[in-house]
Amino acid sequence: MFKNYHHSNKAIFITFFFLSLFQKVYAIDVYNSGFSYLGAANTIESSFPYSYKLNAKVDGVGLFDKELSKKINTQSYSFNLITNKLADLNDENAVSFTFALQNERTSIEKIGNLHKLLIQLDGQLLFFDFNSMSIVASFPVNIQYNDAVKSYPSENYIKEQYRKIFFDEMKVNLFTSAVKRLEEVTLKRRYKNYIQVVDSKISNKAFAQSTIQTDIERKRLTQVFAQSFSQFLSSNQDISVLPFIKGHAIGNKLSGKYSNGEVYTLELPEPDYAIKLDVLAFKRKLFSEENAGKSYIYAAQASFDFYEPLSGKSYFKEKLFNGSTKVIPSSQTSIDHWATFNESLMILFDKFTKQLNSPTKQWLKKHSGSTKSYKSFKQLKEVINRCR
Repeated sequence: MFKNYHHSNKAIFITFFFLSLFQKVYAIDVYNSGFSYLGAANTIESSFPYSYKLNAKVDGVGLFDKELSKKINTQSYSFNLITNKLADLNDENAVSFTFALQNERTSIEKIGNLHKLLIQLDGQLLFFDFNSMSIVASFPVNIQYNDAVKSYPSENYIKEQYRKIFFDEMKVNLFTSAVKRLEEVTLKRRYKNYIQVVDSKISNKAFAQSTIQTDIERKRLTQVFAQSFSQFLSSNQDISVLPFIKGHAIGNKLSGKYSNGEVYTLELPEPDYAIKLDVLAFKRKLFSEENAGKSYIYAAQASFDFYEPLSGKSYFKEKLFNGSTKVIPSSQTSIDHWATFNESLMILFDKFTKQLNSPTKQWLKKHSGSTKSYKSFKQLKEVINRCR
């Protein structure tokens, strides 16, 4: 009895020993190249007016590099992160990593007696082949910071909120969010297939609900929606999603600039699967009414088209909607409809990308009104699996 038990333990030990050796041999070495900005070098300062000024150099090192390094070194990852030296050109398998800021958005709107400040930052965890300077994998990171003040926010007040987002240990911190996502990443040296949101639109009907009616804001919204959907798809399915580059790149070349001023250009692979996103409508409907207040359903509708660019084959093309309930107390004199519509849309993105794990007829009928596209809905699971 004892003899069998002993041999069993020995076999288990040997198995784990060889497994650990296997993992050690095949772990990916990733060289940390620090923080950077995406965009042409001559537009960085104007594209990131608040972030750029905060990223001052101390002893020749950018403050963002220091902050990122401080947080990144305290965690463990699915790859070997090397932070004490740069990648070697002689290493054919050298993979580098940069956390690249892609968008900075600041908006202020008056709601009743308050001024609402919205700060949105979109970034990318970019892994690239150091020799060919081509992207191996990309994982989006987005954060939103909301604040409400009685008087119109001054420049100094806005700067202070940005400082908190980058340097304070509060709930909304860009580097904390980036490192948390980095911990979740399952990195591969090579991927069989890539997926990317290639187009994003908002209809006139939906845009009419926006509080800022400018062409620039419309363009920004389409970028925000594309990047938000990319983030939900990436995190909920644990896959690499190529960056949404409309307005950010020339051809398939993605330009960037490190904190030290060094410029780089990365080549993006062609997506094997593409996604077109079109936000169609936002609607509000009274759900119930009592003395204490009213309850409304805020609905968001968007169309999604997953297809193969090379062949033109469409895997899934459907309009989906989501309804979120919001209670408005009788004492509340002003309502931020736009924020609630946006929240409903983000919930749709979240639910949809989670549902790809196990597509069901019930979910499809609830969010599209029909089950006609169920067969193609199930195909999406196969498409996602090919991108792992």
